[in-house]
Amino acid sequence: MTPALQYPSSSRATSLSADRFSSTADRRHSSSSSTRHQRPQINDRPITLWTHDPPNFSRNEVVLNPEYSLPRLSESDLLQLSLPSGSRLPHNNIPFGPKDRRSSKRSSKATFVFRATQATADADFIARQPHLQISVSKNIANNYGFYNRAEAVLSRVSKEDFTIDHVELYFRDQYVGRAEMWRVFQNLEDTCVYCGQKVTLAGSVRATIGRIFIKEKKVTSGYVSASTKAIFRSESAKYNLFIQLAREMWEFDEDGEIYYEKALQGFIP
Repeated sequence: MTPALQYPSSSRATSLSADRFSSTADRRHSSSSSTRHQRPQINDRPITLWTHDPPNFSRNEVVLNPEYSLPRLSESDLLQLSLPSGSRLPHNNIPFGPKDRRSSKRSSKATFVFRATQATADADFIARQPHLQISVSKNIANNYGFYNRAEAVLSRVSKEDFTIDHVELYFRDQYVGRAEMWRVFQNLEDTCVYCGQKVTLAGSVRATIGRIFIKEKKVTSGYVSASTKAIFRSESAKYNLFIQLAREMWEFDEDGEIYYEKALQGFIP
């Protein structure tokens, strides 16, 4: 006797088809989500650079239009502004310190690093200039060789690669104690600084950012962290050297030179 064929009931067939559809939908969702997570992050883009003169138009040194910013940008990200290779690169004049100000050496590969929070979106400035993409102060533009309407590159960089090891601050014609030094450095912590930047504390302490070092290399800008060491240098330091002249100072040495002349020409220089 041939056994009768058994067919699944309609409810069971419906459940099987539903399970098959749900599993297919889950695979599609997982594949789309994995594709979405594997999508590369955009870390640089071309941008048109403007310049302005604070406090005219804007009081901020860097103004970035949010519409032309990088996607998924957080406040703690570091941004780098540079001119693309092959563009017109005028010689910049970045002061690294008193000795470098007197020298004729100039760098042509300087890049400006700043935090996303420093690129304040000035609503009034952007409303007056709707085509603005990014604008920097003329002080930054002159130091780094940027010029108005230049085609630049805005990049997202790693904070570890641009953390400053040592930074020098120069001041003159004022007394700066250890308490003022500590307060100045606390105001600079968790910010980005550049060579030639003017730093003030309550209008009383005025300093200028000098040389910046990252991994024993001199750079033009960087990020100040809690591990950064600040070096304060005075440009107006003076000292007085008193020499007591005795009778022996006017006597001759064995080589025929007066001790007084040996002190002035050999010891003091």
